[in-house]
Amino acid sequence: MKFYGIVVFLAFAALAQGVPNNARTKRSISDNLVTLVESIQALASAANEDLGLPAFDPYTADSLDISINQTLAKLEGGLTDLKITGLSDFSIDTLKFSLIGLKFTFGFTWPSITFSTGYSIDGTVASVIPIYGDGDASGEITSLTVSGTAGISIKNSYLYLKTLTSAVSLDDFDLQLTGLVNNDDASALIAAVVSDTVPQILVDFQEQITDAANTAITEYVDDYLGSMTLAELLALINS
Repeated sequence: MKFYGIVVFLAFAALAQGVPNNARTKRSISDNLVTLVESIQALASAANEDLGLPAFDPYTADSLDISINQTLAKLEGGLTDLKITGLSDFSIDTLKFSLIGLKFTFGFTWPSITFSTGYSIDGTVASVIPIYGDGDASGEITSLTVSGTAGISIKNSYLYLKTLTSAVSLDDFDLQLTGLVNNDDASALIAAVVSDTVPQILVDFQEQITDAANTAITEYVDDYLGSMTLAELLALINS
């Protein structure tokens, strides 16, 4: 989700460098946006103090809380010693800016993202299936594609994300688990079922998943940009 926030920030940064008045300038802004994202890729393993962006590949966290309250699942718990690699290894399929509605279109593909973490969890899936336990989880996501559109606007001199739509798909999901329902044999069976069904779950529950993601992403982006004026953004970009 934080990556979405980074991309939205870069889109507005490209816009702030000049208002296009012809098709050639529009293309230049889109090209500049691609260049900015590529520069972030190259610096993914180190924080960028000028842009205020943290290192994000590998992404690590000592602990993270889990709180999911959706139709598909209601879960509470936490993660420990989380590590995710491959977040910066993506291709830019589409990244364009349009003056109409201050909107940009994006599409990215990650060939492989791997993760490992300790976990504890308690809740239900599909309202009736109990899920609980604590142990270790690891896996790989193959060919993850994220695409959509985002619109930026200004209110009372401050920036905010006006609209966000997105779509998510992946080719394969490989999960390994221990400790789920306090039984390693059951964990292996459940991990195999989850691995087989996640790509189709993304298709069947696309709207619910992306609606929840878009809401969380909008909150993150507005926290990042909501206290920033255009003048402050220009000063940041030109520093």
